[in-house]
Amino acid sequence: IPYRTVFDNEFHILNLAAWVRTQIRPLSWLALRGGVRIDTFSFGITDLNQDDADREGVRVPSQTSQSFGFALNPRATVDVRLFEGLHALASYGQGTRSTDAAALSDNETAPFARAQEFDAGLAYKYGAPSSNLELSTQLSYSLTLVNKDLIFSETEGRNVLAGASTRHAVLFSGRIHLFSLIDILANVGWTQATLDSTGELLPYIPQLVTRLDAAMAGQISSW
Repeated sequence: IPYRTVFDNEFHILNLAAWVRTQIRPLSWLALRGGVRIDTFSFGITDLNQDDADREGVRVPSQTSQSFGFALNPRATVDVRLFEGLHALASYGQGTRSTDAAALSDNETAPFARAQEFDAGLAYKYGAPSSNLELSTQLSYSLTLVNKDLIFSETEGRNVLAGASTRHAVLFSGRIHLFSLIDILANVGWTQATLDSTGELLPYIPQLVTRLDAAMAGQISSW
């Protein structure tokens, strides 16, 4: 129907978070890092598109609902120095994503999508900021398991639950700083995100992303 108002919502969303982290270095070449983060979400939704009358008669054409939720997200990392400048890292962490606010009902405990992530990679750094050549590179693999993924539905007009999903990602980053003058940064990322129930690729997630940034900084003239 042309010009029909499907959704007209007013949102009040508050996210408060706190985290604590610690690091232990039992050996000169080994570092253990761990922490936990707590997230709290408060949602207030006012639907301004309610009917102005029902079987009982005239009514207020708006309705307000509120919901609240919190989540604990731990993370742990092992950092091993293989030799000067080269580190091997492995980590595990949990994350959460809040649900679509428009789908919540009044006084509902806001559900979260729970994600478990496993990371492993190598990081190498050569040189110092004061030297003529400074090089840093990172190569990593990520596995993310999401128990309740969200996909935007063009028929519903909002995000809807799509079930569990699995995401694989390989990331490379390299940065070169030359003579304190030229700074070049390159990033390449490959991902494959699929629904566990069907094996189909998740929409709106590009499989290959590349980016190149280059900058030159220095005094052009003393005038």
